[in-house]
Amino acid sequence: MKTYVLTYHWALPSNLPDVLAKAGIDEWLQVWPGMVFFKGAESQSYYAAKINDQRDLRLFIVTEYDPGKSTGWMPPRVWEWIEPALRPLPSVDELVKSRPGAQTQHI
Repeated sequence: MKTYVLTYHWALPSNLPDVLAKAGIDEWLQVWPGMVFFKGAESQSYYAAKINDQRDLRLFIVTEYDPGKSTGWMPPRVWEWIEPALRPLPSVDELVKSRPGAQTQHI
């Protein structure tokens, strides 16, 4: 499952939930008007074609979100939705041991 960003002209009339549903997108998060994060198993061009076929969003772009090439400032809940934790967080002991130059003393 990949995460994508749909950016569209928010001032043009459209029914966004209907557009997304018809494109097979049922997991999405609108952060602000004109931008939606969504998740899907298909390709970027597949979703762009499905959205374009409907002719409801006339100006839009679909991009794949790449966490290695993307950054920004958003509320933590947005980042959690975009990049769900794939592994448990390290314990405090693991963090201390992994700090460069750190030495652990056991009493």
